[in-house]
Parts: sequence; C-alpha cells; structure tokens
Amino acid sequence: MSVARALGIKQIEAHVIEVITRVGASRDLTIADLPRKSHERVFRERVPLPADKAARIRPSDKLGYGHLAEAMEAWAFRAGQERGELLDREKAAREWFDTEYEPVVEALREANELGDGTETDAYLRVGPERYDRLVVSPPDEG
Repeated sequence: MSVARALGIKQIEAHVIEVITRVGASRDLTIADLPRKSHERVFRERVPLPADKAARIRPSDKLGYGHLAEAMEAWAFRAGQERGELLDREKAAREWFDTEYEPVVEALREANELGDGTETDAYLRVGPERYDRLVVSPPDEG
C-alpha cells in the first residue's frame, strides 16, 4: 500500500494482512519516512519507555535516536555502577527519562534555551556540553 500510495496509484488488487508494529505508521507514511521509522523502532527496543514518555522523544534528525539510545545506556551503566546493580532496560529507561532527560529539558525550557527544533534536539545539543554548563569553574587567580 505504501508503495502504491507513493507512486500515486489509486487502486490495486491486494490481499491485506494487518501488521501491528511497535512504532505506528499513519496513512500519510511515505517511502522517505521509512528510514526514520527504522531508527525509531530500534530506539524503542533499546529504550522501552511508556507511551506517554516515548511520545516526547522526537529528534529532527533520524540519527538522533541512536545518539539518544547511547546516552541512555551510558547513563544506565553509570547509575548501575553507583548502585552496585544492573538495571533492566525498562527500569533504566524510565529512570533516565525522569531523572535525566526531563529535568534537563525543563531547565532548558525555564532558561528559554530550547532553541529551534524539538525538546529532544535541545537535549541532544547540550548533552556533550551540559557538564561544563552545570559545573562552576573556580575563579581565575590571575
């Protein structure tokens, strides 16, 4: 159906089987959308968030899903090391969202620093820099 729709074909003869996927596909899905959906699917397998939290994860660039999954997995590793326990993916995903992603996004929102794009874009943008922003450097003794 998606191929016929993308080619502008109005009618085709078909045997239809409904397929339920982890990542929904709306009627306006095009062939160009498939790489993004693939990245989103892999992200959701690696970071199994509840639906309401997952709905907030929307990077503008499809590669953002991979960067975000890496960030969550690194966070989960550090959290597990601190606690002396291995966090399962679901627990890690929920805790990462609640204690890392959401507070950073809210701080950016309050500081009016979300910038262009989505809240996820803002989180990804400041991720590498955020420790520099949060840590106060000692004054120069010059």
